[in-house]
Amino acid sequence: MVLTRQQLDRVRRSWAEAAPTGEALGAAFYSRLFQIAPYTRELFAGEVSGQQKKLVRTLDAVIDNLEQPDRLAAATRDLAILHARRGVGAADYAPVGDALIWALGRQLGDRFDAETRDAWIAAYEMLSREMIRAGREAADRHG
Repeated sequence: MVLTRQQLDRVRRSWAEAAPTGEALGAAFYSRLFQIAPYTRELFAGEVSGQQKKLVRTLDAVIDNLEQPDRLAAATRDLAILHARRGVGAADYAPVGDALIWALGRQLGDRFDAETRDAWIAAYEMLSREMIRAGREAADRHG
């Protein structure tokens, strides 16, 4: 699936507004993730403040490469492999997406309208499919 020009524009515009709230966005994301999928807390040793910063950096890289699937795949491959090695499976991507969409909505308020939400869902689905595929390929190679 490829994002439409309108979806790309909505994701980029809304990220430009949300990214400066990185710390609050990250805190909201992890709070929500641990609420809806408490078992994910075990994947993080200690504090998640460092993870909050990594989340924002990762989203920056993903959004920079949304129009270039090959570069997006390369940008996320290592991350996907790392997640797979830590026990993250395909089913774990759904609550992460839910938490991300929720956190963005919370940070952006009324600016996170239905079309923007749908654009983010489409972008996350594209990303998660790529990461799940890369994680499975790595597991198959090192199985």
